[in-house]
Amino acid sequence: MNLLTRHHGLYGQRIADNLRLRSPENWQISELELPKVLPLIVDEPEEFLPLELPSANLVLHLAETSQAAQLLPGVIRLSGAFVVITPIDNEPWIPPGMRRQLGRELTALGAAIVFPEPFCALAEDLIAAQPDLQPEQQDVLMAFTRHFGRPRLRVIMSDDETISDVIVERGAAYSSGFRWVDSADRNRLPGQYQAPREEDWGHY
Repeated sequence: MNLLTRHHGLYGQRIADNLRLRSPENWQISELELPKVLPLIVDEPEEFLPLELPSANLVLHLAETSQAAQLLPGVIRLSGAFVVITPIDNEPWIPPGMRRQLGRELTALGAAIVFPEPFCALAEDLIAAQPDLQPEQQDVLMAFTRHFGRPRLRVIMSDDETISDVIVERGAAYSSGFRWVDSADRNRLPGQYQAPREEDWGHY
């Protein structure tokens, strides 16, 4: 996986940092810090981008303005990426009209774009519902979703119905909305903790 994250604020930086910490060792993760001030309408995206970008197959768009989203076609042309994940954690950053426009423009460039709303809703069913995905595009999305997206835990119970182990099978891309549990944490789980309800798992 060659992943390019693009951001210009704390929201995107926090996600990029978490991906670097928790992604598989064979993933190559590059970051593109975008200009914080852009014109209302961007006609030539490459004017606001570096002359060269790292090669990527997946772009993770984490910028916080609709102007920054207009740079995506340029990013695709310069990086060679063919899949874009654009989370909708704040609708004004990517309003509905902008989503339709990006869908048309990126399709013309041979790239697919998905809009999980919010980011932690990303899962296999969302990818399966995307129309016209090419096999290589679906493979990249599934590879990312195996590790990040809708939180999924496996809770192992002891005979007295208390938690004996918690295994994180998939965590949210931003760590604040989901409590990652590693082996050291499991050893410190109090015996009186009862198993969480399945509908509450995304809040742990």
